[in-house]
Amino acid sequence: MVLEDAWKLEPDFGKRVRALRTLKGIPQRQMARFGLKQAYMASIEGGTVLSPSREMIDKIAQAFEVSVEELVRGSNLDRMIKKRRKAFCPNNGCPKISLNRYDTGMIIPFRFSIDRIQGGGEEGFEAKFCPYCGTGMISDCPGCGKPIFLEDPQQVHCMNCGQRLFDPITEELMREKGFR
Repeated sequence: MVLEDAWKLEPDFGKRVRALRTLKGIPQRQMARFGLKQAYMASIEGGTVLSPSREMIDKIAQAFEVSVEELVRGSNLDRMIKKRRKAFCPNNGCPKISLNRYDTGMIIPFRFSIDRIQGGGEEGFEAKFCPYCGTGMISDCPGCGKPIFLEDPQQVHCMNCGQRLFDPITEELMREKGFR
């Protein structure tokens, strides 16, 4: 194995980040250009922050020019990331579709989602059906099998393979549901 890949063997996420940052020659202070403060990086590397958000993990991966999967695979966060994946209700008639109203006047509908794995510790189960309408939940694209990550509430296609996952939530549908 090449010495450059040794960081991949480190099971502790904080130590893995430190090893990769050192390998890349990036001081903690320079991580700020990726939206990561020096104090936050010190907390991750020192083990104070044990469960960084998906957004922070994305930023770290971007800074190091590696995929999130590569960054967490085999680390203590690997299983946690899998647990954090969302399951989405594809039913546009679900009573849990809601509108977020912003100060700017923008109104954006949100599809119901839930953490894919429910429960805690070693005990848990997969959320397979929407608890509000009974429709089968989806968390992986049926086309490519990769996890579904919705970055925009209007998103209807898989970001990995482009397969259509959902019907769009239209203004007409929202009016029919009583939203004005």
